[in-house]
Amino acid sequence: MTCPSAYVRGQPDGTVGIYPEEWESGTFEPKALLFVGPNHLDEVHVAAREGEAVVAGPVGPDPAQLPTRDHVWAMQTMADFVADGRRLPRDWRAVSLDPRPDAVTDLEGWEGDVVVAGRLDNLPLVWVMDVGRIDLPELELGADGAVLVADPFWQGDDPAIGLETAEAPVLLLPAEDGWEQIELPKGRLDDVLVIRDVRPYKETQERPLEPGDGRLLAIIDGVVWLRTY
Repeated sequence: MTCPSAYVRGQPDGTVGIYPEEWESGTFEPKALLFVGPNHLDEVHVAAREGEAVVAGPVGPDPAQLPTRDHVWAMQTMADFVADGRRLPRDWRAVSLDPRPDAVTDLEGWEGDVVVAGRLDNLPLVWVMDVGRIDLPELELGADGAVLVADPFWQGDDPAIGLETAEAPVLLLPAEDGWEQIELPKGRLDDVLVIRDVRPYKETQERPLEPGDGRLLAIIDGVVWLRTY
């Protein structure tokens, strides 16, 4: 997975500007072109893939007219130059999601793509940006229930997803015949991560992957839960 890299800085008008990192040089965009209100910073999600930064939340390019609903924006972060050596300017482009979610609850990227998770009418929604919407079981979410990306590249184009359902949190793992559902302890799902293989490299060369070689980590009501997988 990639590490999303951007920094925020207060602007003279009281808003907060978002400055993404250039993929190759490690320098940051010199001018803020995307903004968020200072009271909504905890609603902003940032992810990256090779050559592109993605931001979601109540953010927009006009600091005087910031949206109240979540939007998704992407920017190419590879430097591009014209013949005389001048760097071409970059800008954010709006990413359209169909159907449009009530809220974006998570972003996660790896080198090849970015996964967007959200909810609509208490149902979970997930998109892989270069693929489209992923079909999920129709599990009803709890009030303001989270939809989280546990692994953006679990099987093929399908990610592993954590859901805070009306009954209890569950982990959805894509399988050949649908989705494997793993129940998690009851409570508020703060975060979830699943790792297929935690063996040392030498051991991966000596034997095939077996049950118990993976790990599942969930943070529920602020408590960390860990089990083998």
